[in-house]
Amino acid sequence: MVFAILKILLGIPLKVIWIRKIDGIQNLPKNEQFVLASNHISMLDGVMLSAVVALHIKKKLHFYVKSDYFNNRFFKYFLDLTECIPVYIKENRNPKLNKAAFNRATEYLKKREPVGIFPEGGISFDGKLGKPKPGLARLVNSTKAKVLPVAILCKNGILGSKKICAGIRGYEIKIGKLIDFKNKYNDINYISDHVMKKISLLLQEND
Repeated sequence: MVFAILKILLGIPLKVIWIRKIDGIQNLPKNEQFVLASNHISMLDGVMLSAVVALHIKKKLHFYVKSDYFNNRFFKYFLDLTECIPVYIKENRNPKLNKAAFNRATEYLKKREPVGIFPEGGISFDGKLGKPKPGLARLVNSTKAKVLPVAILCKNGILGSKKICAGIRGYEIKIGKLIDFKNKYNDINYISDHVMKKISLLLQEND
């Protein structure tokens, strides 16, 4: 039922309005335990990536989402539908609730349901790849999950304070190959740096 709703609500906008191209769709794992890690350039990033995952491998992508977004009716409906995970940062910082969010993400991964994270921890206001927060590496270290690097590009420029890509079909998504850290799972810094390097390489790839 969830996937039928997503197809109706997001299938057409995804293909007709938002995204002009998706590279590497064959890299989406169907039966692996994985965390999807992407750069973050606009408010629609999480919605688009969740829709891509749902429509192609019929799984919910449980994104870490700033708790403020649950106050918006449109976003809350979609976030609840895909069982996204609220995180409490900045003025809403709440260590107890963030620990619960971490535990929830861990449980999803145990059930082989993918979790989505923006390693930078927020939208990049200049479009450049920022430094990663420790959340991704800590989750990967704890669960030994593999990581799927993804790059989102906006070909038409970001539309002002609304932080969405201007024009029709302005987004491109590039999906990299799954990363298995093997004997490096205990190296938090290596995990963070390696994932960001892979995302950076995807952003630099020529069409």
